[in-house]
Amino acid sequence: LGWLDASGIIIHINPLQEWFQPGGDSFCYPPLVTLNNFLEFLDLNKIKSSSRVIVKEVGQGMGPASLQALLELPLAAVEFAAFGGTNFSKLERMRNRTLDNAFDQFIYQGHSSSEMVEFVRQVASSLEVKKRLKVNHFIVAGGIRDFLDGHYLTSRLGYRSIFGYASRPLIFAQQSYEEVRNFFQHQIMGLMLARQFLRVRE
Repeated sequence: LGWLDASGIIIHINPLQEWFQPGGDSFCYPPLVTLNNFLEFLDLNKIKSSSRVIVKEVGQGMGPASLQALLELPLAAVEFAAFGGTNFSKLERMRNRTLDNAFDQFIYQGHSSSEMVEFVRQVASSLEVKKRLKVNHFIVAGGIRDFLDGHYLTSRLGYRSIFGYASRPLIFAQQSYEEVRNFFQHQIMGLMLARQFLRVRE
């Protein structure tokens, strides 16, 4: 990343979105192969990857096996965009007028952030597997409505994690700076209250 003068890079994993996208990329290798090749490239060039590379799953989620393989890589963090937030495959399908409707059911398949949090817990429940996991920072994003969702999911996850969302703030951003500032102030205050008064049950 030194040759870009960048402090880091976020790699999006979005093969289904690309498949629906007009002129989208066709992938010859699974994303994990490409990620491993990129991390090896950084290593060969003496660029420390563990503090520089975040992988973002975009829009459809991942199952336990894919998540485990991803968490065994030396990454700074993993982000769950997940199913339930912005559905980028659906957006590309709406743009793509050449595809047959027979493929539309793929748009509605995926795992939510809540499911992915439970998958991480499931993967980490095995001590043997947990020893191999290298990722301990997460960003939870897809389908989160407010600070209560964020508090619940980051607490359940149990790792160092933050949450984010896009659609709700954009509603206020379209109104005025004051509205979006008030929105975030309320979210911060709500999160502080939730952390003080609410404990997530096991």
